[in-house]
Amino acid sequence: MPLHALPCSNLDLLLGLENRIMYTAIDVLEGECRLDQALLRDKRWKNLSLLPMSRNRQRYNVTYSHMDAIATSIAALGYQ
Repeated sequence: MPLHALPCSNLDLLLGLENRIMYTAIDVLEGECRLDQALLRDKRWKNLSLLPMSRNRQRYNVTYSHMDAIATSIAALGYQ
């Protein structure tokens, strides 16, 4: 199965990052952590990072402006 066909919720498992999740994008939005704390950097690929979303807090209403703020913050860290 090609990588682009996998659901995004399984990327942490595919990359072997599932045990390293401490914070999620929801934690960033709520101000519980910084974005750089929530990003999981892959040890094999220097330029690959994953920002996990929370499954157990799906009731949180993530809006376009929230996602725009996260994208802007990611760009400010030097990611493209």
